[in-house]
Amino acid sequence: MAKMKLVNVIKKLSKYGHKNLAKLIFKKIINDITDFNEEEILNLIYDTYVKTSDDNLAFLHQDIREHGILITYKKYQAFI
Repeated sequence: MAKMKLVNVIKKLSKYGHKNLAKLIFKKIINDITDFNEEEILNLIYDTYVKTSDDNLAFLHQDIREHGILITYKKYQAFI
């Protein structure tokens, strides 16, 4: 299976009611796309899961851990 696109991660987090987490992850990646750290993103999702016990976050965490996150630089040039 292919990597999950960043846009889809943000959409899923928003759909699950974690808009602040979605914004935080988006800003972390956009502010310094060259220093992108997938493990840090996974830790943010896991920490939120521990606080909320939202099973959707556990499934998202597992999916990202297995497949990774795909970020295409061209898409985000307009935001930088």
